[in-house]
Amino acid sequence: MKLPECRIEMATSEEESRYTLNGVFYDVKKERLVATDGHMLAVLPHKAEASDVGGVIPTDAFRDARKLAKKAKKRKTDLAILQEADTITFSVEGLQSATFDLVKGQFPNYEAIIPKEIPKFTVALNAELLYKLAMALQEESMIVHLHIGDKDSVIVVKPSAAKDSIGLLMPCKAFTE
Repeated sequence: MKLPECRIEMATSEEESRYTLNGVFYDVKKERLVATDGHMLAVLPHKAEASDVGGVIPTDAFRDARKLAKKAKKRKTDLAILQEADTITFSVEGLQSATFDLVKGQFPNYEAIIPKEIPKFTVALNAELLYKLAMALQEESMIVHLHIGDKDSVIVVKPSAAKDSIGLLMPCKAFTE
């Protein structure tokens, strides 16, 4: 597995009671990273490697891996990532390593809420959630396109710079124009 450039971990939950949402689901079969906090959903394409096993990787693992990656860059070396059945380890040669247990439990069926067509409708939404989702989906530009269906639909967020990425927000208040 390679560390994604986008900070998808920003779309995870911080509630301890929803432990399967406290990490990023690595769907190896569909080559995707998926994160949700129950209010937003971020889905990123992520090329799987032959040794990858997938699972729910804790948010803290991504945060620590990003710190190690910065140290590796300063030392002009690579961040090594080893994923096993129940753990993931990040290390920098000659420096340090961090090992995390994968989150146990069933990640929600995220595909069930992704609309088949991009809808059109106007909805008021939480700007903080939109910001967190934009940061989770892309690193350069904060420009996103919102696609809204009807008052009961989720809001589809498509970053302008990352064509294959998609995010979803749950509406706060819907209205027609």
